[in-house]
Amino acid sequence: MEGGEIPTGLSVDEILRRALELRERLRAKTASATNFWLDTGSVETLHALGAVLNQAADEDPKRSLDDASAAFEFISALDWPRAKFGGREELLSRLAFLSWRYARQSQSPAAESKWREAHASVEASAVRACASQALAMKDGQRLERSHEVNLEDPEVLLSICQHSRDRLETSPLSVREEAVFFYKFLQERARPIGSFDERDYYLGEFALMAGAACRLLALRDESRRWFDLAEANFVLANNASAHFARLAYQRLALRIEERDFEQVLTLAPQWVTAFRRLDLPEDALKCRFLEAIALKEIERFDEAKKTLEDIRNDAMLMKNDRLAAIASQNLFQLHSFLGQADHAIAVAQEIIPVFKRLDNRIGLAKLQLGLGYLFRSQLRLSDAVEAYRTAQDEFRQLGMHADVAGTHLVLADLLLDTGQSAQAEWEIRAALPVIQELKLVPEGIAALSLLRDSLHRRQIDRQALRSLNGYFEELGS
Repeated sequence: MEGGEIPTGLSVDEILRRALELRERLRAKTASATNFWLDTGSVETLHALGAVLNQAADEDPKRSLDDASAAFEFISALDWPRAKFGGREELLSRLAFLSWRYARQSQSPAAESKWREAHASVEASAVRACASQALAMKDGQRLERSHEVNLEDPEVLLSICQHSRDRLETSPLSVREEAVFFYKFLQERARPIGSFDERDYYLGEFALMAGAACRLLALRDESRRWFDLAEANFVLANNASAHFARLAYQRLALRIEERDFEQVLTLAPQWVTAFRRLDLPEDALKCRFLEAIALKEIERFDEAKKTLEDIRNDAMLMKNDRLAAIASQNLFQLHSFLGQADHAIAVAQEIIPVFKRLDNRIGLAKLQLGLGYLFRSQLRLSDAVEAYRTAQDEFRQLGMHADVAGTHLVLADLLLDTGQSAQAEWEIRAALPVIQELKLVPEGIAALSLLRDSLHRRQIDRQALRSLNGYFEELGS
């Protein structure tokens, strides 16, 4: 196969023989991508190898993982003339998916995460096109054309999961709707999906995604319901410990929003340790974010700053721009809150282009909120109002109504400083129905009642207003 041209018109048996031979050479590490001659016959052999690896269900999953991952790396290294031979992306996508499948069956969280990302990196495959087409449809149309876009194909579902997960910080409202649709689609008539436990896995994944989106939208009761559904499905899936840990992170993030900081500081380090033992460093860093936010909220500012700086440095070493930017965004807000203008502006200039490149609209909105705090600390009150309004508009477009309400209260407090009591009253009245509807501050019910009573007297209770503001500060974290 190496060093010469393989004749075309090979029989099925011959193609299969060559595919099995290539698999053995990959196992022995004697196959060289540099010397592999690509022609019609060898391309057919590579596709046959993919089919062989797809039928490895009865073999040791660790061996199957080694075979699929070796084939992926081998084909990735080939000098493949796309104009002459198609199908490279389909092969790579399928092999990454198979590697992901066998990693899950091997109970290897790190390998599962690696191959999920590798599958997402193959951009020009038909599977990715199906996923994008499905997500572009309305729910009714998506259901009617489910066979056309292969919604019961587990590889298409993996691509949908990744695409939706990547958009959580860009469009949480859309992600929530999509996740709910796919959960109900899979649940209906107990659709058979893939092999082994994949239906249970995807039910858990879409429930977890729906819960995470609801958390961002401050729909906390709904979020808890979806997390419970995720747990009930993940318990039936392979690699359950890793997915329970991911679920625990989301529940811990919910505790942050409910201001249960002591519990976060107790539990977050334990989950950091768990993620490290599972060899999931990115998830460990995300748990450290929660720890840093809790430290900031209880005014242990030096510890919060040190933790955020460590997170940013570790993320940069991992070449994870997203996590490094989020760490910097939290540092920016901390500097802004403390009135450290030079530090805050330097950090903002560093991360704004990163957030724009990543299309992280939530991050950009929170930067605007931080700018408002910074300008207010500098007594640049009109600039602060403009920054808050910009952040609020972005939150409104994202469907983050809790953040919109919280910004109303921040603006009300600022407007009182500028003598605009009538406008401040309007801001408060705009916020109160949302706070009540979403049950955002059950711990602050007394302050909420005092503020509402003060509105009836047409004399705003400033202390009650600022007390309520405290319950919203973590929304900007």
